[in-house]
Amino acid sequence: MSTRSLRKGSRTAFFALISLTLTGAPVTAQDPAAPAGLDPGGPAVALISTGIDYTDPEIAPRLARDGEGEPIAWDFAANDLRPFAASETDNGTRIAKLILSVYGNVRLVNVRISQKEPDQLAKAAMFVARTPAQIAVVAANPNDVIGWERFGEAARGAGGNVLFLVPDEVASEKGNGHAYPVQLNLENVMTVAPLPTNHSGQTDPLSGAVDAWIKPRAFSTLGSDAEPAIAPANGIEAAAMLAGFAACVLDGRDVTQAAVMRSTLQENAVAANEGAPKNIYDPVCGDGN
Repeated sequence: MSTRSLRKGSRTAFFALISLTLTGAPVTAQDPAAPAGLDPGGPAVALISTGIDYTDPEIAPRLARDGEGEPIAWDFAANDLRPFAASETDNGTRIAKLILSVYGNVRLVNVRISQKEPDQLAKAAMFVARTPAQIAVVAANPNDVIGWERFGEAARGAGGNVLFLVPDEVASEKGNGHAYPVQLNLENVMTVAPLPTNHSGQTDPLSGAVDAWIKPRAFSTLGSDAEPAIAPANGIEAAAMLAGFAACVLDGRDVTQAAVMRSTLQENAVAANEGAPKNIYDPVCGDGN
């Protein structure tokens, strides 16, 4: 099945094939089924995490679904179609809501991995490349260098049609000191971090290793309702906010290559001050949500 047919036609056979060829395992009995629904439309964003409560009433209506209404998702940790985790035990639910808070028209492709297995992020990257998602948030990082290296190989093999947003975390090999994911040097991977400020509210000197610095989301109004400011607390939250902003910027544009996505995003970046790198983003969608 081609990528084009997967994106436009029914994906049921594809996911049945994934279930048989990757694992042969049935759906985990204790995981709840997603509420019934149809694909909501809108730009698809993949969330790679340690699990998500897809039954949450804020998330369920925004699940990406195939032609028969089944969620487009995979759980590599449990080898089934239900990447579930209770919201109080894993970060996926919170990160999904953060993506939607920036742009509510996103439809979510959810993928669950175990951070203890070095090959699962790589498998997730290859899976995402076969879904409608063109933007992916890596909210679960490998615990070792091998996992990052395998992810890099998978991201290269994704064909450049997915832009992976990775928090600016560091994995160091003893005696080597190579930083990941920066060390991977991939065109379709952006490292993301919160914009650092000092006690005076001024921007601290920025590192050239980060591709995107995320400002606190500014106050915005939608009709008579004011939306509060949101400040990313870490790289994962920053990546989530950039994903929502990217979905807003790219929505309706015929963009299929990650390199073009990056340059389009760059057009919406700002500089901290004169002479500073222009890679800072204020993640407020043009129409408020």
